[in-house]
Amino acid sequence: MNNKIKFNVLDFCIILFAFLVILSVIFWNDIRVKFMYNETIAEYTFVATGLTEEEVASIKKDDKLIFSNDGLDAGKLLSFESEKEVSTIVLVNGDTISYDAETYTIRGKVSAKGRIKENGFFISDEHFTVAGKKFNVETSTVKFEMEISDIKYEE
Repeated sequence: MNNKIKFNVLDFCIILFAFLVILSVIFWNDIRVKFMYNETIAEYTFVATGLTEEEVASIKKDDKLIFSNDGLDAGKLLSFESEKEVSTIVLVNGDTISYDAETYTIRGKVSAKGRIKENGFFISDEHFTVAGKKFNVETSTVKFEMEISDIKYEE
């Protein structure tokens, strides 16, 4: 009895396709960064509002910014200044309770991998303003999400 394995072109194509799908799943993040993003470093100014005192106190120069939607490294904080705001918060749960809460606004400059545009990714060498983007900030003591607005490309 002769037990030869028959192997034709269609079988080869199916195996090759499956192999490529597996490789693309494994290396998707690397492929996405390499071919879909321009990695040019650019500087942007930004404004972040509604931060707590603990969050502002933990922020230092060179802290890392992370895109909250995909976890990719967005860049680092170059400089910032903060200002305190007092806002009235009203809670309605049967009764109305109002009290003043202190929040902080920071204005600063970020060095980023040149890829901010309207959908939240960075792109370099364009002059634009976008708003409403969220970054995760990783400091040495605290991690928090920061919504930034008034992002401007620095010439």
